[in-house]
Amino acid sequence: MTPALPDSKKLNIIAAFERNEPPHQIAQDQGVSYSYANRLRRQHLEGGIENVLAKPIRKTGPKRSLTPEMVEGMLEHLRLNPTAYQDKLAYFVYDQYGVWPHKSTISRRLKEAKISQKKVVVGPFRV
Repeated sequence: MTPALPDSKKLNIIAAFERNEPPHQIAQDQGVSYSYANRLRRQHLEGGIENVLAKPIRKTGPKRSLTPEMVEGMLEHLRLNPTAYQDKLAYFVYDQYGVWPHKSTISRRLKEAKISQKKVVVGPFRV
């Protein structure tokens, strides 16, 4: 996959189309393929310059099995039961939400919340 073009180059291509230059000439002058130049022209015609300069939103990876609501419930359960093991947290999530999370999923969510087995905060005290 080729690297993204800078916005200045995209604007140059659009300006050349507005001057009615031939697409093959634009592609050659700007060092892009004919199909890429035409794609920019179509994007400009469909949505204006904002559509050309918009960054694509890419969501990578699979869908999360635990929603933020489930994670918050799991963390609240852990605050109430600070000595609970991860398998007990999995049972809690299954009982409350009907989703059986993998142990690595629970471990990742606890790590994101900055909770480790060395540091569990209960009120103002550490356990």
